[in-house]
Amino acid sequence: MIKNCPSVCYNGIMIKSVILPAMSAALVKLKKIVAENETKGIKTLIFCEDRLTLAAERTVCAAVGGTFSVSVFTFARFLACERGRRGDVLTSQGSAMAIRRIIEENKQKLGLFNKLSASAAAGAVYDTIALLYSSKISAKDAENASAEGLLGNKLKDVALIYSEYEKYLAESGKTDRNAYLGELPEIIARSSRIAESEVVFLGFQSFTRSSIDCVRAAFAHSRGVYGLFIGGKEDIYVNEGHTAFEEAAKDYGGAETETSADALGGAAETLRRGLFNPESFYNAKPAPCSDVHIFEASDGDEELEFIAASIKKHVLDEGRRYGEISVMLPDLEDAERDIDRIFSQYRIPYYADRRRKLSEHPVCDFIINYLNCVASGCRFSDCDKAVSSPLFPAERRDKDEYRNYSLRFAGFRGGVKREPKKEILNGAGFDYDAVQRVRKTFLQGLSYLTAGFPSDVCAGIKKLLDAFSVKEKLAEISEKLKDGYPAAAEFSGRVYDAVISVSDEAESITGGDKLPLKEFIKILRSGFAAAEISLIPPKADAVFVGDIAATANTGSEVVFAARLTTDVPATSADTALLTDREITALENAKLDISPKIRQVNMRRRELTALNICAFNRHLYLTYPVRLNGEENGASEIISYASALFCTQSGAPLNPLNAKRLKNSERALPFYGSEKLPALKLLTEDMRGEALASVYAVLKEKGFADEADAATAKPEKRSVNEGRALYATFNAISPTALETYFSCPYRNFMQQGLKLKERDEGAMRTLDTGNFIHAVLQKVALEMNGFDSCGQARSRAEELAQELLKTPAYSAVTESKSGEYTAAELIKEAGEVSAGAFEQIENSMFKVENAEQRCEIALDGGIKLGGRIDRIDACGDMVRIIDYKTGYLDASPSKYYTGQKLQLPLYLLAASKGRRAVAAYYFPAAVEYKNKPDGVFRLQGFMDDSAEVVRASDTKVEEKSKSEYFNAYLGGREVEGAMPTELFSDFLEYSELVAKQGAREMLGGNITPSPAEDVCAYCKMGGSCGFAEGVDGEGRTARSIKCAQIAGIVKNAKEGCK
Repeated sequence: MIKNCPSVCYNGIMIKSVILPAMSAALVKLKKIVAENETKGIKTLIFCEDRLTLAAERTVCAAVGGTFSVSVFTFARFLACERGRRGDVLTSQGSAMAIRRIIEENKQKLGLFNKLSASAAAGAVYDTIALLYSSKISAKDAENASAEGLLGNKLKDVALIYSEYEKYLAESGKTDRNAYLGELPEIIARSSRIAESEVVFLGFQSFTRSSIDCVRAAFAHSRGVYGLFIGGKEDIYVNEGHTAFEEAAKDYGGAETETSADALGGAAETLRRGLFNPESFYNAKPAPCSDVHIFEASDGDEELEFIAASIKKHVLDEGRRYGEISVMLPDLEDAERDIDRIFSQYRIPYYADRRRKLSEHPVCDFIINYLNCVASGCRFSDCDKAVSSPLFPAERRDKDEYRNYSLRFAGFRGGVKREPKKEILNGAGFDYDAVQRVRKTFLQGLSYLTAGFPSDVCAGIKKLLDAFSVKEKLAEISEKLKDGYPAAAEFSGRVYDAVISVSDEAESITGGDKLPLKEFIKILRSGFAAAEISLIPPKADAVFVGDIAATANTGSEVVFAARLTTDVPATSADTALLTDREITALENAKLDISPKIRQVNMRRRELTALNICAFNRHLYLTYPVRLNGEENGASEIISYASALFCTQSGAPLNPLNAKRLKNSERALPFYGSEKLPALKLLTEDMRGEALASVYAVLKEKGFADEADAATAKPEKRSVNEGRALYATFNAISPTALETYFSCPYRNFMQQGLKLKERDEGAMRTLDTGNFIHAVLQKVALEMNGFDSCGQARSRAEELAQELLKTPAYSAVTESKSGEYTAAELIKEAGEVSAGAFEQIENSMFKVENAEQRCEIALDGGIKLGGRIDRIDACGDMVRIIDYKTGYLDASPSKYYTGQKLQLPLYLLAASKGRRAVAAYYFPAAVEYKNKPDGVFRLQGFMDDSAEVVRASDTKVEEKSKSEYFNAYLGGREVEGAMPTELFSDFLEYSELVAKQGAREMLGGNITPSPAEDVCAYCKMGGSCGFAEGVDGEGRTARSIKCAQIAGIVKNAKEGCK
């Protein structure tokens, strides 16, 4: 349809504005123009945005094949081609770094912006300045604008930074890229390329004031101009691009405006006409349709699995190529990791159409972390990040050894520079040579870097990267990734040159001035954050994945529009640093800034709609009801689709769900089309025949073992050779048994595989306990000879000072904080030892031995062995003491469930041929001293006969409770204190349970079966697959009493008679 058709335009040159419903139609029109011009011998020059260049070039090839008469340019590329590349033009990252420096230098003058610190903040400020520049607003205009309140403060800061930026450009001889592009209209006017070509402006959604001047220049100096625009009367269009084009053409005789009568066809055309049109809910009769599908997922993974399975269906069942399919999402950057994981499981090649920020690559963090080491004086966290980088040249095993060492002994500022002592490392079980290899390599890298002039810093960066062969390592990474992850391979392959380019530009921007290193790091970080790398599609046949509101989908046979939650299409409240209300308010101050946020939001809505309507055969609209831990509703797009379409039978277009599909014969083969997804299906709640089908397919493909493992019942897990795993020299420890009873799988990881947490700090909680334990051990042997608590305290402090000089603890005093820790340890050792002596002094018991080895025979030739901290004796009475510096739990329930067997087992071993009377924990920490229940009160189990109580506390009075343990002399009964015969049976329970536990453990049982609350503090939880409350509950025996436990043994004895 022709709206306006003047016969002749400016200087006889025809200007045509063609309005088309979608990008696919625009490319068809472009193909026709190119072919006709090629036939006539007329050259064609195409201007388009960067996102459309590949599509335009493919269209040209489809129209005329290889040719020299057609060129495709962005504005920036044409300018560079005509004028040659200029070294004085700042890149986007260069401008961001310059702005970062200006902010740092003017913090005292800035109001709102003086605390901007994030790497991206400088980029946001520059985006605002670029917005002002493209709207032809100078720094002076911004400074003179009348505004109050928050807007006035913002404008004042922006004007200051803008003015300083212009001053920097003038003094440095640099050119801003927007100013550089401002030269383009003049270049177009003088270009012979333009003069001999018909110019096509393809797919511009809008024009800035600067870019519309380029259009005017083309009107005046080319052979003819076409504008191919996406627009129409429907509610989805903003119609800004062709309106601006036609308005500009009025000064050149006007434009012939053609509105295409072509429709998209089928369901796509119905959706184009009805989407975002409220009348769709009232006037439209739903159209029967089999091409539009709605899917509701429980979460993001289920949604992507549906998309992957559906892609496999179209490829395997219909013979579609992957390149005929596209997936559009509202936040591609956020979703790409999940897409990569799930598409790789389904072996689906894809291309994600987004620019990669240079700062996303580990090489940037490696450089920044090394520079931070210099700036912070080798702060531990900075050094650890540098060493843990995949670009640090050391073996993984050496790195782990060094990091463990540094957490233990060098976890302070400058710790890496302190020479480690070989005897200390050897004593702590570290590989001294491995630690030194990594440490010396780190210090070698550090030697290349210096604070001071940026030129020296940048030269040091290059030396560091060269010395560590980073370029070669990146090339190796790229080579390894190219088959499975081609996009990541290309990113790694190009990142080195980009890093060097940013470094060079940072040096150039800072000039010859000396800068604080921390300030230069901020500038460099801003450059890394602003720099972007565009990747070309790595494969011709790959699923196209794009941002639904930013990418131009030029048409696909099958389109998946995913993550359509309530915030799609997305709307923004501000752009850069100014809100829409503030931009509107500035119009009153005669500052006309464009685009306004509402315009940006309308453009995003248009692109969203066009990308959804870009399908030829099938459209899938999907949404998760829960995403990233939050509940979500469905987008209004789902409501419009439900109003516009119905099924072929006339039923409402209701959402599909995964459970229904996975149990259907049509969809199941595609959900299980690859090994990993198929194995996952075997673990889900599905119909028996469906599971059988999946199992049969896996078995046929040679994955029977994996399928059996996936379907095996999880109740029982076991390992072979349990005896060899746990029993060293046919002996096991009480700790292993207790760990087994807390959870067999945890025991397997800790006692079998010997996994343990990384040691951190020169003096850990465990070391503190070991230290106090070691002092008590030495003091105990001398305790019978002390006359007073004071003597015990003094001797303990002497022993503590001697102990701190040994290799195991000498590292403690190597820092100021360590000296304080050492003093507190000495003091605590004295207090605890005095408390232990007081209990001996006020009893009839004497210390018989300390750290005595003991053994108990179990079944099958297995012995249970360990060391008893202290054995006290009084006549034929024996009691044992176990020192505890941590949390104490001497409850009967822990004993009953096998988690606290050590004390009773040790007492049985120590009292052979004598009378066992008590098994106690001694709370060996000062924190217990001031408890109202007593000083260093012993906790555990005992015979509460009068003679035992009197022998244990000579100060206790009749009917009173002892000051030192939980029992009365001739008074009321207390849990844990029992009559002699009951106590004897109570002790025998430990041997009974130990034998049973040893049989199970050595038999190889590793089934996750946690006792109550064990999962809450278990560090192995990520490996067992057991979820408390889901897979079962923790074992508990809250109401068990000591008498009941003794009764179990009594009943067992009677049953044997």
